[in-house]
Amino acid sequence: MPNSENIMAAVNMAATSLYKILSTKNRVVLEQEYDNIVNNFNFKNINDPRLIKFLMELTNAIQEKKIRGEELQKFQEADVKRSARLATSVLDKLPEYWGSPWQWLTNIALRCLSSYLKHQEQEEDTYKILDERIRHIQQDDLRDCARLRSRLIEISWRLIEKYKLQSEDLLNEQKIKKFYDAVNIKNPEARLKSLKKIANDFRGYYPFWYFCVKAAQEISRDDLMLDYIENFEKVWRPVLVKDPYKLEISKYHALHLIKNGGPQKKIFALLDDIEKNNPSEKSESSLNNLFIGMTYFSLGEQKKGIEFIKMNIKPQSPNEKANAQYKIGDSYALQRNYAEAVKFYEQAANQGHIDACLKLAFIYQLGAEKIPKDTNKAAFYFRRLL
Repeated sequence: MPNSENIMAAVNMAATSLYKILSTKNRVVLEQEYDNIVNNFNFKNINDPRLIKFLMELTNAIQEKKIRGEELQKFQEADVKRSARLATSVLDKLPEYWGSPWQWLTNIALRCLSSYLKHQEQEEDTYKILDERIRHIQQDDLRDCARLRSRLIEISWRLIEKYKLQSEDLLNEQKIKKFYDAVNIKNPEARLKSLKKIANDFRGYYPFWYFCVKAAQEISRDDLMLDYIENFEKVWRPVLVKDPYKLEISKYHALHLIKNGGPQKKIFALLDDIEKNNPSEKSESSLNNLFIGMTYFSLGEQKKGIEFIKMNIKPQSPNEKANAQYKIGDSYALQRNYAEAVKFYEQAANQGHIDACLKLAFIYQLGAEKIPKDTNKAAFYFRRLL
């Protein structure tokens, strides 16, 4: 039988996913939720047939919502064009001085009732069909929302009964709305204050504690941040294959330990967590690899650090001149003549030679004979590796 705490974590993940699916029209959000359910839920650790079936229903709902969204947009665009034609037919009969004020967003106000009346008079049967189709799409969406909400409630209570879960730890739509309302507050102090007010409802939902950690870090409250990290670790469950919350918590914790001279063994364990949860897409993973590599390097594990940094290096096409300049730079570096080495490395780097960029980044990061440390230049060459 699956771990009951994993089941509760997965149910609450499904509830928040459903909330996002039902409350957004953003195609990117829908695609992210679809990918998260299909590719990132750890079904091995939440091996319950009812819950897995519901997650599959969610993916179907996402696809339906995307299709309906595209169809609705098409019909609404046609409806807008119709309204524009009707409004124009009225405006044509108005005096020339009747205009529309322009602001940052254009706000047109037609100041005569006849435009509305004219709209009613000219509505044709084809437009009635259009309006009917829009209404049907919206009604289908509402029916799906109601069905999914009912299904989640039904499944949640069956799972509570089956696994003897704590019903008060179950998230509902009202709780989730309060959570996202708090998360979306821009000011970190106000955000943290709002999160504290609802903390009791989210004690077993580990993503909640990530947002508390983030807010505490933004206001430089390390004491609170460490408390929230501890809460996160207590309730974290491996229900996602690549867990973005675990990844970010590990980064915050590692940064704190590095800043305060914490034990290297613990920092290395956190770097392992970051690596395990690093997404496979290069666009998302590059900065994490750079963070891991630079941390290893700064803690004396240069060889391992370079391995991670090199993960970001793209294969380069042969360039005889750049390669020659790079090799000359290497020969000067072997003689510990870093001033000359840097000259040639920079010439090669300016032609896109990645290994030259890497060596320049480390030289400027650490400093060398006659080459003072320059973190800005180091950052410049590290960025060229991404």
